[in-house]
Amino acid sequence: MKPAPFNYHAPTRVSDVVALLAEHAGQASLLAGGQALMPLLASRTVRPRELIDLNRVPELSAVTRGGFGLRVGALVRLRQLEKDPELRATAPLLSAAAALAGPVQVRHRATVGGAMDIPFHRRRGLRPRWDTASASAAGRAGAGAARARSAGRSRSPAPW
Repeated sequence: MKPAPFNYHAPTRVSDVVALLAEHAGQASLLAGGQALMPLLASRTVRPRELIDLNRVPELSAVTRGGFGLRVGALVRLRQLEKDPELRATAPLLSAAAALAGPVQVRHRATVGGAMDIPFHRRRGLRPRWDTASASAAGRAGAGAARARSAGRSRSPAPW
């Protein structure tokens, strides 16, 4: 099936993204890696009027180090977290966790922002392994995955 019609936006600055979100409040979806969103668009489970592609906003794909510690942009690909030599030296646990987030093909496209979008995954009945809030809300650990399986959907190869 093809996605329902939508208006496509490709901003190049964070301020443009914020302006588009304000202008189209409640009617826009954000596209980063697309690992979760693209199948939902294709099946028409999600029908945004506006699609805002974040891939041309360079400040969202940066990993910066400073006095504050480590800052990872929402568009940083999981494979980048896994393979960056400096990141592996300064944040080995983060690098190791990224390596567990599904097959290499997924890690090349999946983004930190998409992996951390807990409300998105909760709405789809999926629960990250480390998200105790949705587990307690569901009444027992693993309930989200059980709902996904009972609805005929398989679990994502990502860590939820």
